[in-house]
Amino acid sequence: MKFRYKLGLFVTICIYVFFLGRGCAKPKPPIRALPSGETERIIVDPGSHTITIQTPSGLKTETLPDRPSIFDVQSNGTVKLTVKQFGLEHHVFAGAVLSDSARLGVGIDGIYYKKLDLGVGVADQIGAYTPIVFAKLTYNVKGNIQTGIVYQNNQYIGGIVSVRLF
Repeated sequence: MKFRYKLGLFVTICIYVFFLGRGCAKPKPPIRALPSGETERIIVDPGSHTITIQTPSGLKTETLPDRPSIFDVQSNGTVKLTVKQFGLEHHVFAGAVLSDSARLGVGIDGIYYKKLDLGVGVADQIGAYTPIVFAKLTYNVKGNIQTGIVYQNNQYIGGIVSVRLF
């Protein structure tokens, strides 16, 4: 496959992932003024993996990855939120890889940044012994469903749709 076709496939997949992620996002709930007697309001949006803390001085929105988050309620009633936005992980995934041919693959994610995951895996065609090793960069679209790009050991760039198993 020529470099210009690889580049075109890469750009097409990136545009697809961007618009798929934007299309799956739910509209944000309306933010109202705090009622009297309340100091803070916490709004969790599981569809877009965000949490919004509303105070009289303004809003603070953080991305909630599917990793542990810590909520500390201070003695004065305020809430302190600690969310790891990047780090190491070990999520097993299975999915379909498409580049020079369609393959089924499994692997493990090793690094995350918000909703992006970086991992490695192996894939093979059904009925043919043509295994490949690949590195993948995926975007968590909704729940455990990921979509993204792969770079294979046979120097092809392709796409992947995968599901986290555990």
